[in-house]
Amino acid sequence: MARRSKSHLMIVSLVLSVVLVACSGSANRTMKEARITTTTTEVFICDPPKHLDCARADLYGATLPGTNLENADLSNTNLENANLSNANLAGANLSYADLTGADLAGADLTYANLSHADLTGAKLTGAKLEHINLTEANLNGANLANTNLRGAILRAARLENAIMTDADLSGPELYAGADLYGAYLLGVDLENANLSYANLYGATLYGATLYGANLSYANLENARTSGLVGAILTGTTMSDGTIHD
Repeated sequence: MARRSKSHLMIVSLVLSVVLVACSGSANRTMKEARITTTTTEVFICDPPKHLDCARADLYGATLPGTNLENADLSNTNLENANLSNANLAGANLSYADLTGADLAGADLTYANLSHADLTGAKLTGAKLEHINLTEANLNGANLANTNLRGAILRAARLENAIMTDADLSGPELYAGADLYGAYLLGVDLENANLSYANLYGATLYGATLYGANLSYANLENARTSGLVGAILTGTTMSDGTIHD
């Protein structure tokens, strides 16, 4: 298999039905597989986790619930249909990663970089997403119910038909809330979501459910909506630039 720079990745199947995936700094990356028995669990070996470098690795369908991947480099990695539920991915680099259909429920992704990542149909219910970078990420059909997105960056992110029921995208007073500048939110369920102080400048919200959503002091200038029935609009900057009472 072709060699790549920066690290060494080895996947080995053991009799104990455990796959050890070790990534460390070395001159070249190689991938070897030795199958002795059927495997069911993948375990990342890295001490400390911040040295883990698995950029561009193929981890399709990997089973990694609760794994500590804090500050790991998983950029451009194939994690389609992977199970990363309750994993610690705080500060991890997942830019350009393929997370289509991945299970990230309950995962800690605070300050993680998922810019340009594909999260189509991903499950992120209850995930910690404070200050996450989702610039130009594809979240179409993703489930983000009950997530904490305070201070998240979602510039030009696509969230068509995403579920964001009871999501918290607020920001404390004097600080900006979630950055949804130019975001595509077609058909998104934002019922009861907290979007106070959020930046929705130029966002598209056609067909979005906003009943009970808190848009207090949010910026909706130049946003495209189908209406804001049932939303809380105290101090909100409306699409025409006026301030709502």
